[in-house]
Amino acid sequence: MIDTKKYEGHTEGPWKIYYDKWEKTGWWIDSITRGGVGEYGDTVCRLLGITQNKDPTAKLIQDAPLLLAEVKRLREGINYIAYLPSLKPSIAKMMKELIK
Repeated sequence: MIDTKKYEGHTEGPWKIYYDKWEKTGWWIDSITRGGVGEYGDTVCRLLGITQNKDPTAKLIQDAPLLLAEVKRLREGINYIAYLPSLKPSIAKMMKELIK
């Protein structure tokens, strides 16, 4: 199981990938500033020597905040499902009270 606590404090997403059109040496992945459309925030990483936006490593890094959020969402669902059997006696008791 992945320990998601080690990611606490990471640069919040969403992240955006864009080509370094000045130096033409690779791609930047930045956080997106909430202040306005098209603005960039902190640099998350720089990928040198990659010439296409289709690079799977760049896409994976760009989607890291989404993947982490999905892991957390799925883990909550699994924990909820695992908790359901322990609720059966309580639910049955409440149903009996309602029927009375």
